Parts: sequence; C-alpha cells; structure tokens
Amino acid sequence: MLDTFPTTGADSRFTQKPLFPWVYSSKELLDLEHEEYYRKNWILVCHISDVKEPGDFIVLDFYRESLVVTRAKNGSLYAMKNHCRHRAARLLDGQGNCKTRIQCPYHGWSYDLNGDLKAIPKEPIFPEAKKECLGLHKLQLEEFNSWVFVKIEGEGPSVAEMWGDYAENLAPYRMEEMVPLAPIKTKIWDANWKIAWDNYLESYHVPVGHPGFNRICEENLDELEVLDRGVSRGTFTVRTKLSKEADEARYQELIGECNQHLPEELRRLWDQYGMAPGLGFDIYPELVDIFQIFPLNENQTMIRYGVYGLPSDDPKLNELRQLNFKIMDQVDNEDKEITLRVQEGMNSKDYTPGPLALEEVGIAQFHDHLRDIIPAIGLEQAPEPGSLRRINEEMKSQDRE
Repeated sequence: MLDTFPTTGADSRFTQKPLFPWVYSSKELLDLEHEEYYRKNWILVCHISDVKEPGDFIVLDFYRESLVVTRAKNGSLYAMKNHCRHRAARLLDGQGNCKTRIQCPYHGWSYDLNGDLKAIPKEPIFPEAKKECLGLHKLQLEEFNSWVFVKIEGEGPSVAEMWGDYAENLAPYRMEEMVPLAPIKTKIWDANWKIAWDNYLESYHVPVGHPGFNRICEENLDELEVLDRGVSRGTFTVRTKLSKEADEARYQELIGECNQHLPEELRRLWDQYGMAPGLGFDIYPELVDIFQIFPLNENQTMIRYGVYGLPSDDPKLNELRQLNFKIMDQVDNEDKEITLRVQEGMNSKDYTPGPLALEEVGIAQFHDHLRDIIPAIGLEQAPEPGSLRRINEEMKSQDRE
C-alpha cells in the first residue's frame, strides 16, 4: 500500500525529529551503520547489460567491502566477496571479462565464475585443504527489472517486495533493452554519507539550491510518497514555459519530441525514487541514471553514478541526453557544495537541529528507521569514546523487554 505525503499536517508514521549533530562525524557509529544498514540492505551493483557475456564481471567497493558480480558460462549471475579464500588478496578490479576463471594475483588460486574453487597451485602442500569448502563467499542476488541487486547478509523483503506497486511504473521504459550510455564513475565528497542522503531525500531545497533545475521543472507534491519498506518517490514535470537559459530551453523543447515510445503523460515527467541504503534511481524520458551514496569513512562519501538508455542513433535524442548530462552535472556540483556547507555546520558545537518541513518526510522516515535499527543514534550527545556499541546493545535489550 502506498502512503502519500500529507498536504496538511505531519505524517503520523514518523516523528519529524531530525538526528543530532554528533551522528554526522562519529567513527564508532559508522561501524554500526555499516553493519546494520548497508550490509543488511539490497545494494544495486549494475544493469544486466554491464555483465552481458560469460566471463563478464563488475566490482563494487565501499568502506570495508569489495563485492563482485559475474556472468557464468551457463548464463547465470553470481554475487560473491571479492577476496581469495587463501590469504584474502583482492581478486578483481573495476569491470571486464575474466574468460573462464577468476585467478588470484597473489598465489594463483583459481575459481570458477560461480565462485567454486577449482585449482590450488602445488595442491599437495595443502594436505588439509578441501576445495569444496573453500569457494568464494556467496552473496544474495536478485534481478529486478533488469537491475542487479546484492545483499551481504540478513533476511527481509525482496527488492520486488520493497518496490511493490512502484514496479508497474517502470514497465513503459523498456529497461531490459537499455545499455550503458557512459562508464560508471565515482566522486568523493568530504561529508558524512547521511548528509548526502538527507539531501537526496528532500526537494525543499530545490528552488534555492538548484535554480536551473527549478527553471526547468515543477514538483508534483501530490505524488510525493514514502513507503515503510524503504522506497520513496517524487515526480517533476518539465515546464512548458521556456527557461531564459539557452541549454535549459533547448532541453525543454526537445524532451517531448524524442520519446514517442512512451505514453504521452510520461514524455515530460521526471520520476525519481530513493531506496535504502542510499540509491537514487532517476527516470527521465530520455535515460535512467543511478546515484549511489557509500561511506568511505565518517567524513568522506563515495558517490557512484551510472547512466543507461535505449540504443538510438536519433540525433535529437542524443542531443537531449547531452543536455541532460550538462544540467545534471550542475545539479550534482550544487548538491556537493550544499553537503559541504551542512557538514561544516554539523561540526559546530553550537548547532542544534531545527524542525523538519512536511516536504522533508523522506528524511523523517530515514532518521526514524536509523533509530529503530541503531537505538543509540537517537542520543542527544555522543557517548564516551569506546562505549557506543555497548550502550547500543543495552538499548536494544531494553527495547526487546
């Protein structure tokens, strides 16, 4: 069931109370966030076109994790930890094709594309080694609408269950036919990951923080929705009144002309979804981009970008896509500047949290969820160094009683 954003009054499901500043700079807390939030949620790794042929692989690195998705000879996809079972050496880097085997660059142990250990050099000197017990650590994998998600540990709903009825919104875009329009890239922001995710989850800042975005689009507040399962949605309609900026006006002119495969009501719609942990899934008539937030440490965040679309040699569509890249690069730079400014304020001893707007219901849901899974994150002041994990476990025990 979808719960819509209330146009009057607060959403009774959420407290509307923001987190306190100390949580945006705590190394001890980041360890708990990694364990309870990132490791136990579905993480988007790639589109099926990124691992199309047998032997194709793609690696995702963040914080203490290195994950790899492979396409095996039988056509199946597998997700594994990207470290050799012998001495933990990293196996693969980036994206590519390793043909029929994954070979460790340290001692040469080799694995099948499904992670099974196949060969150990000088095997007799390992008298107790049992190859059937030394395969790569397998991870949960789910393919959802041609997107490949991985979960490191934990139970809970599938990706399809998390998206629920939202999945029906994706069908007109023919995502199974999409291909990468540019290589996946990453950037580093010098801010805590939660500041970047808070920023993505609300559009209240758009008129001031993103003037170009605001000239191009108008938000549809009656379609702002937040699901208890960790997925939210916001939509924007491209304005018919042309911007005074040439590139923005040209984008507005082209957007309705190049997407005749879509129903008319989608040809000027930007449809944006947020999914825990830190996935922005942005659907434009001309392309889909992914925007992902991963912690590197308590003060740095990796932003991961991917762009996909239907194959086309239409010069107008290609022009429209290039304009999208230019416009969104500007939005991205503005978001980075915003997060750095917020991080500076969060580090101030004098700051206390202000109220959340009704339009910031996505932040309210996110902060409440963190308080549910990590009770100590709700403390007003940071605990004494070295005590956070113990205090969190005590608070969990009290909640269970």
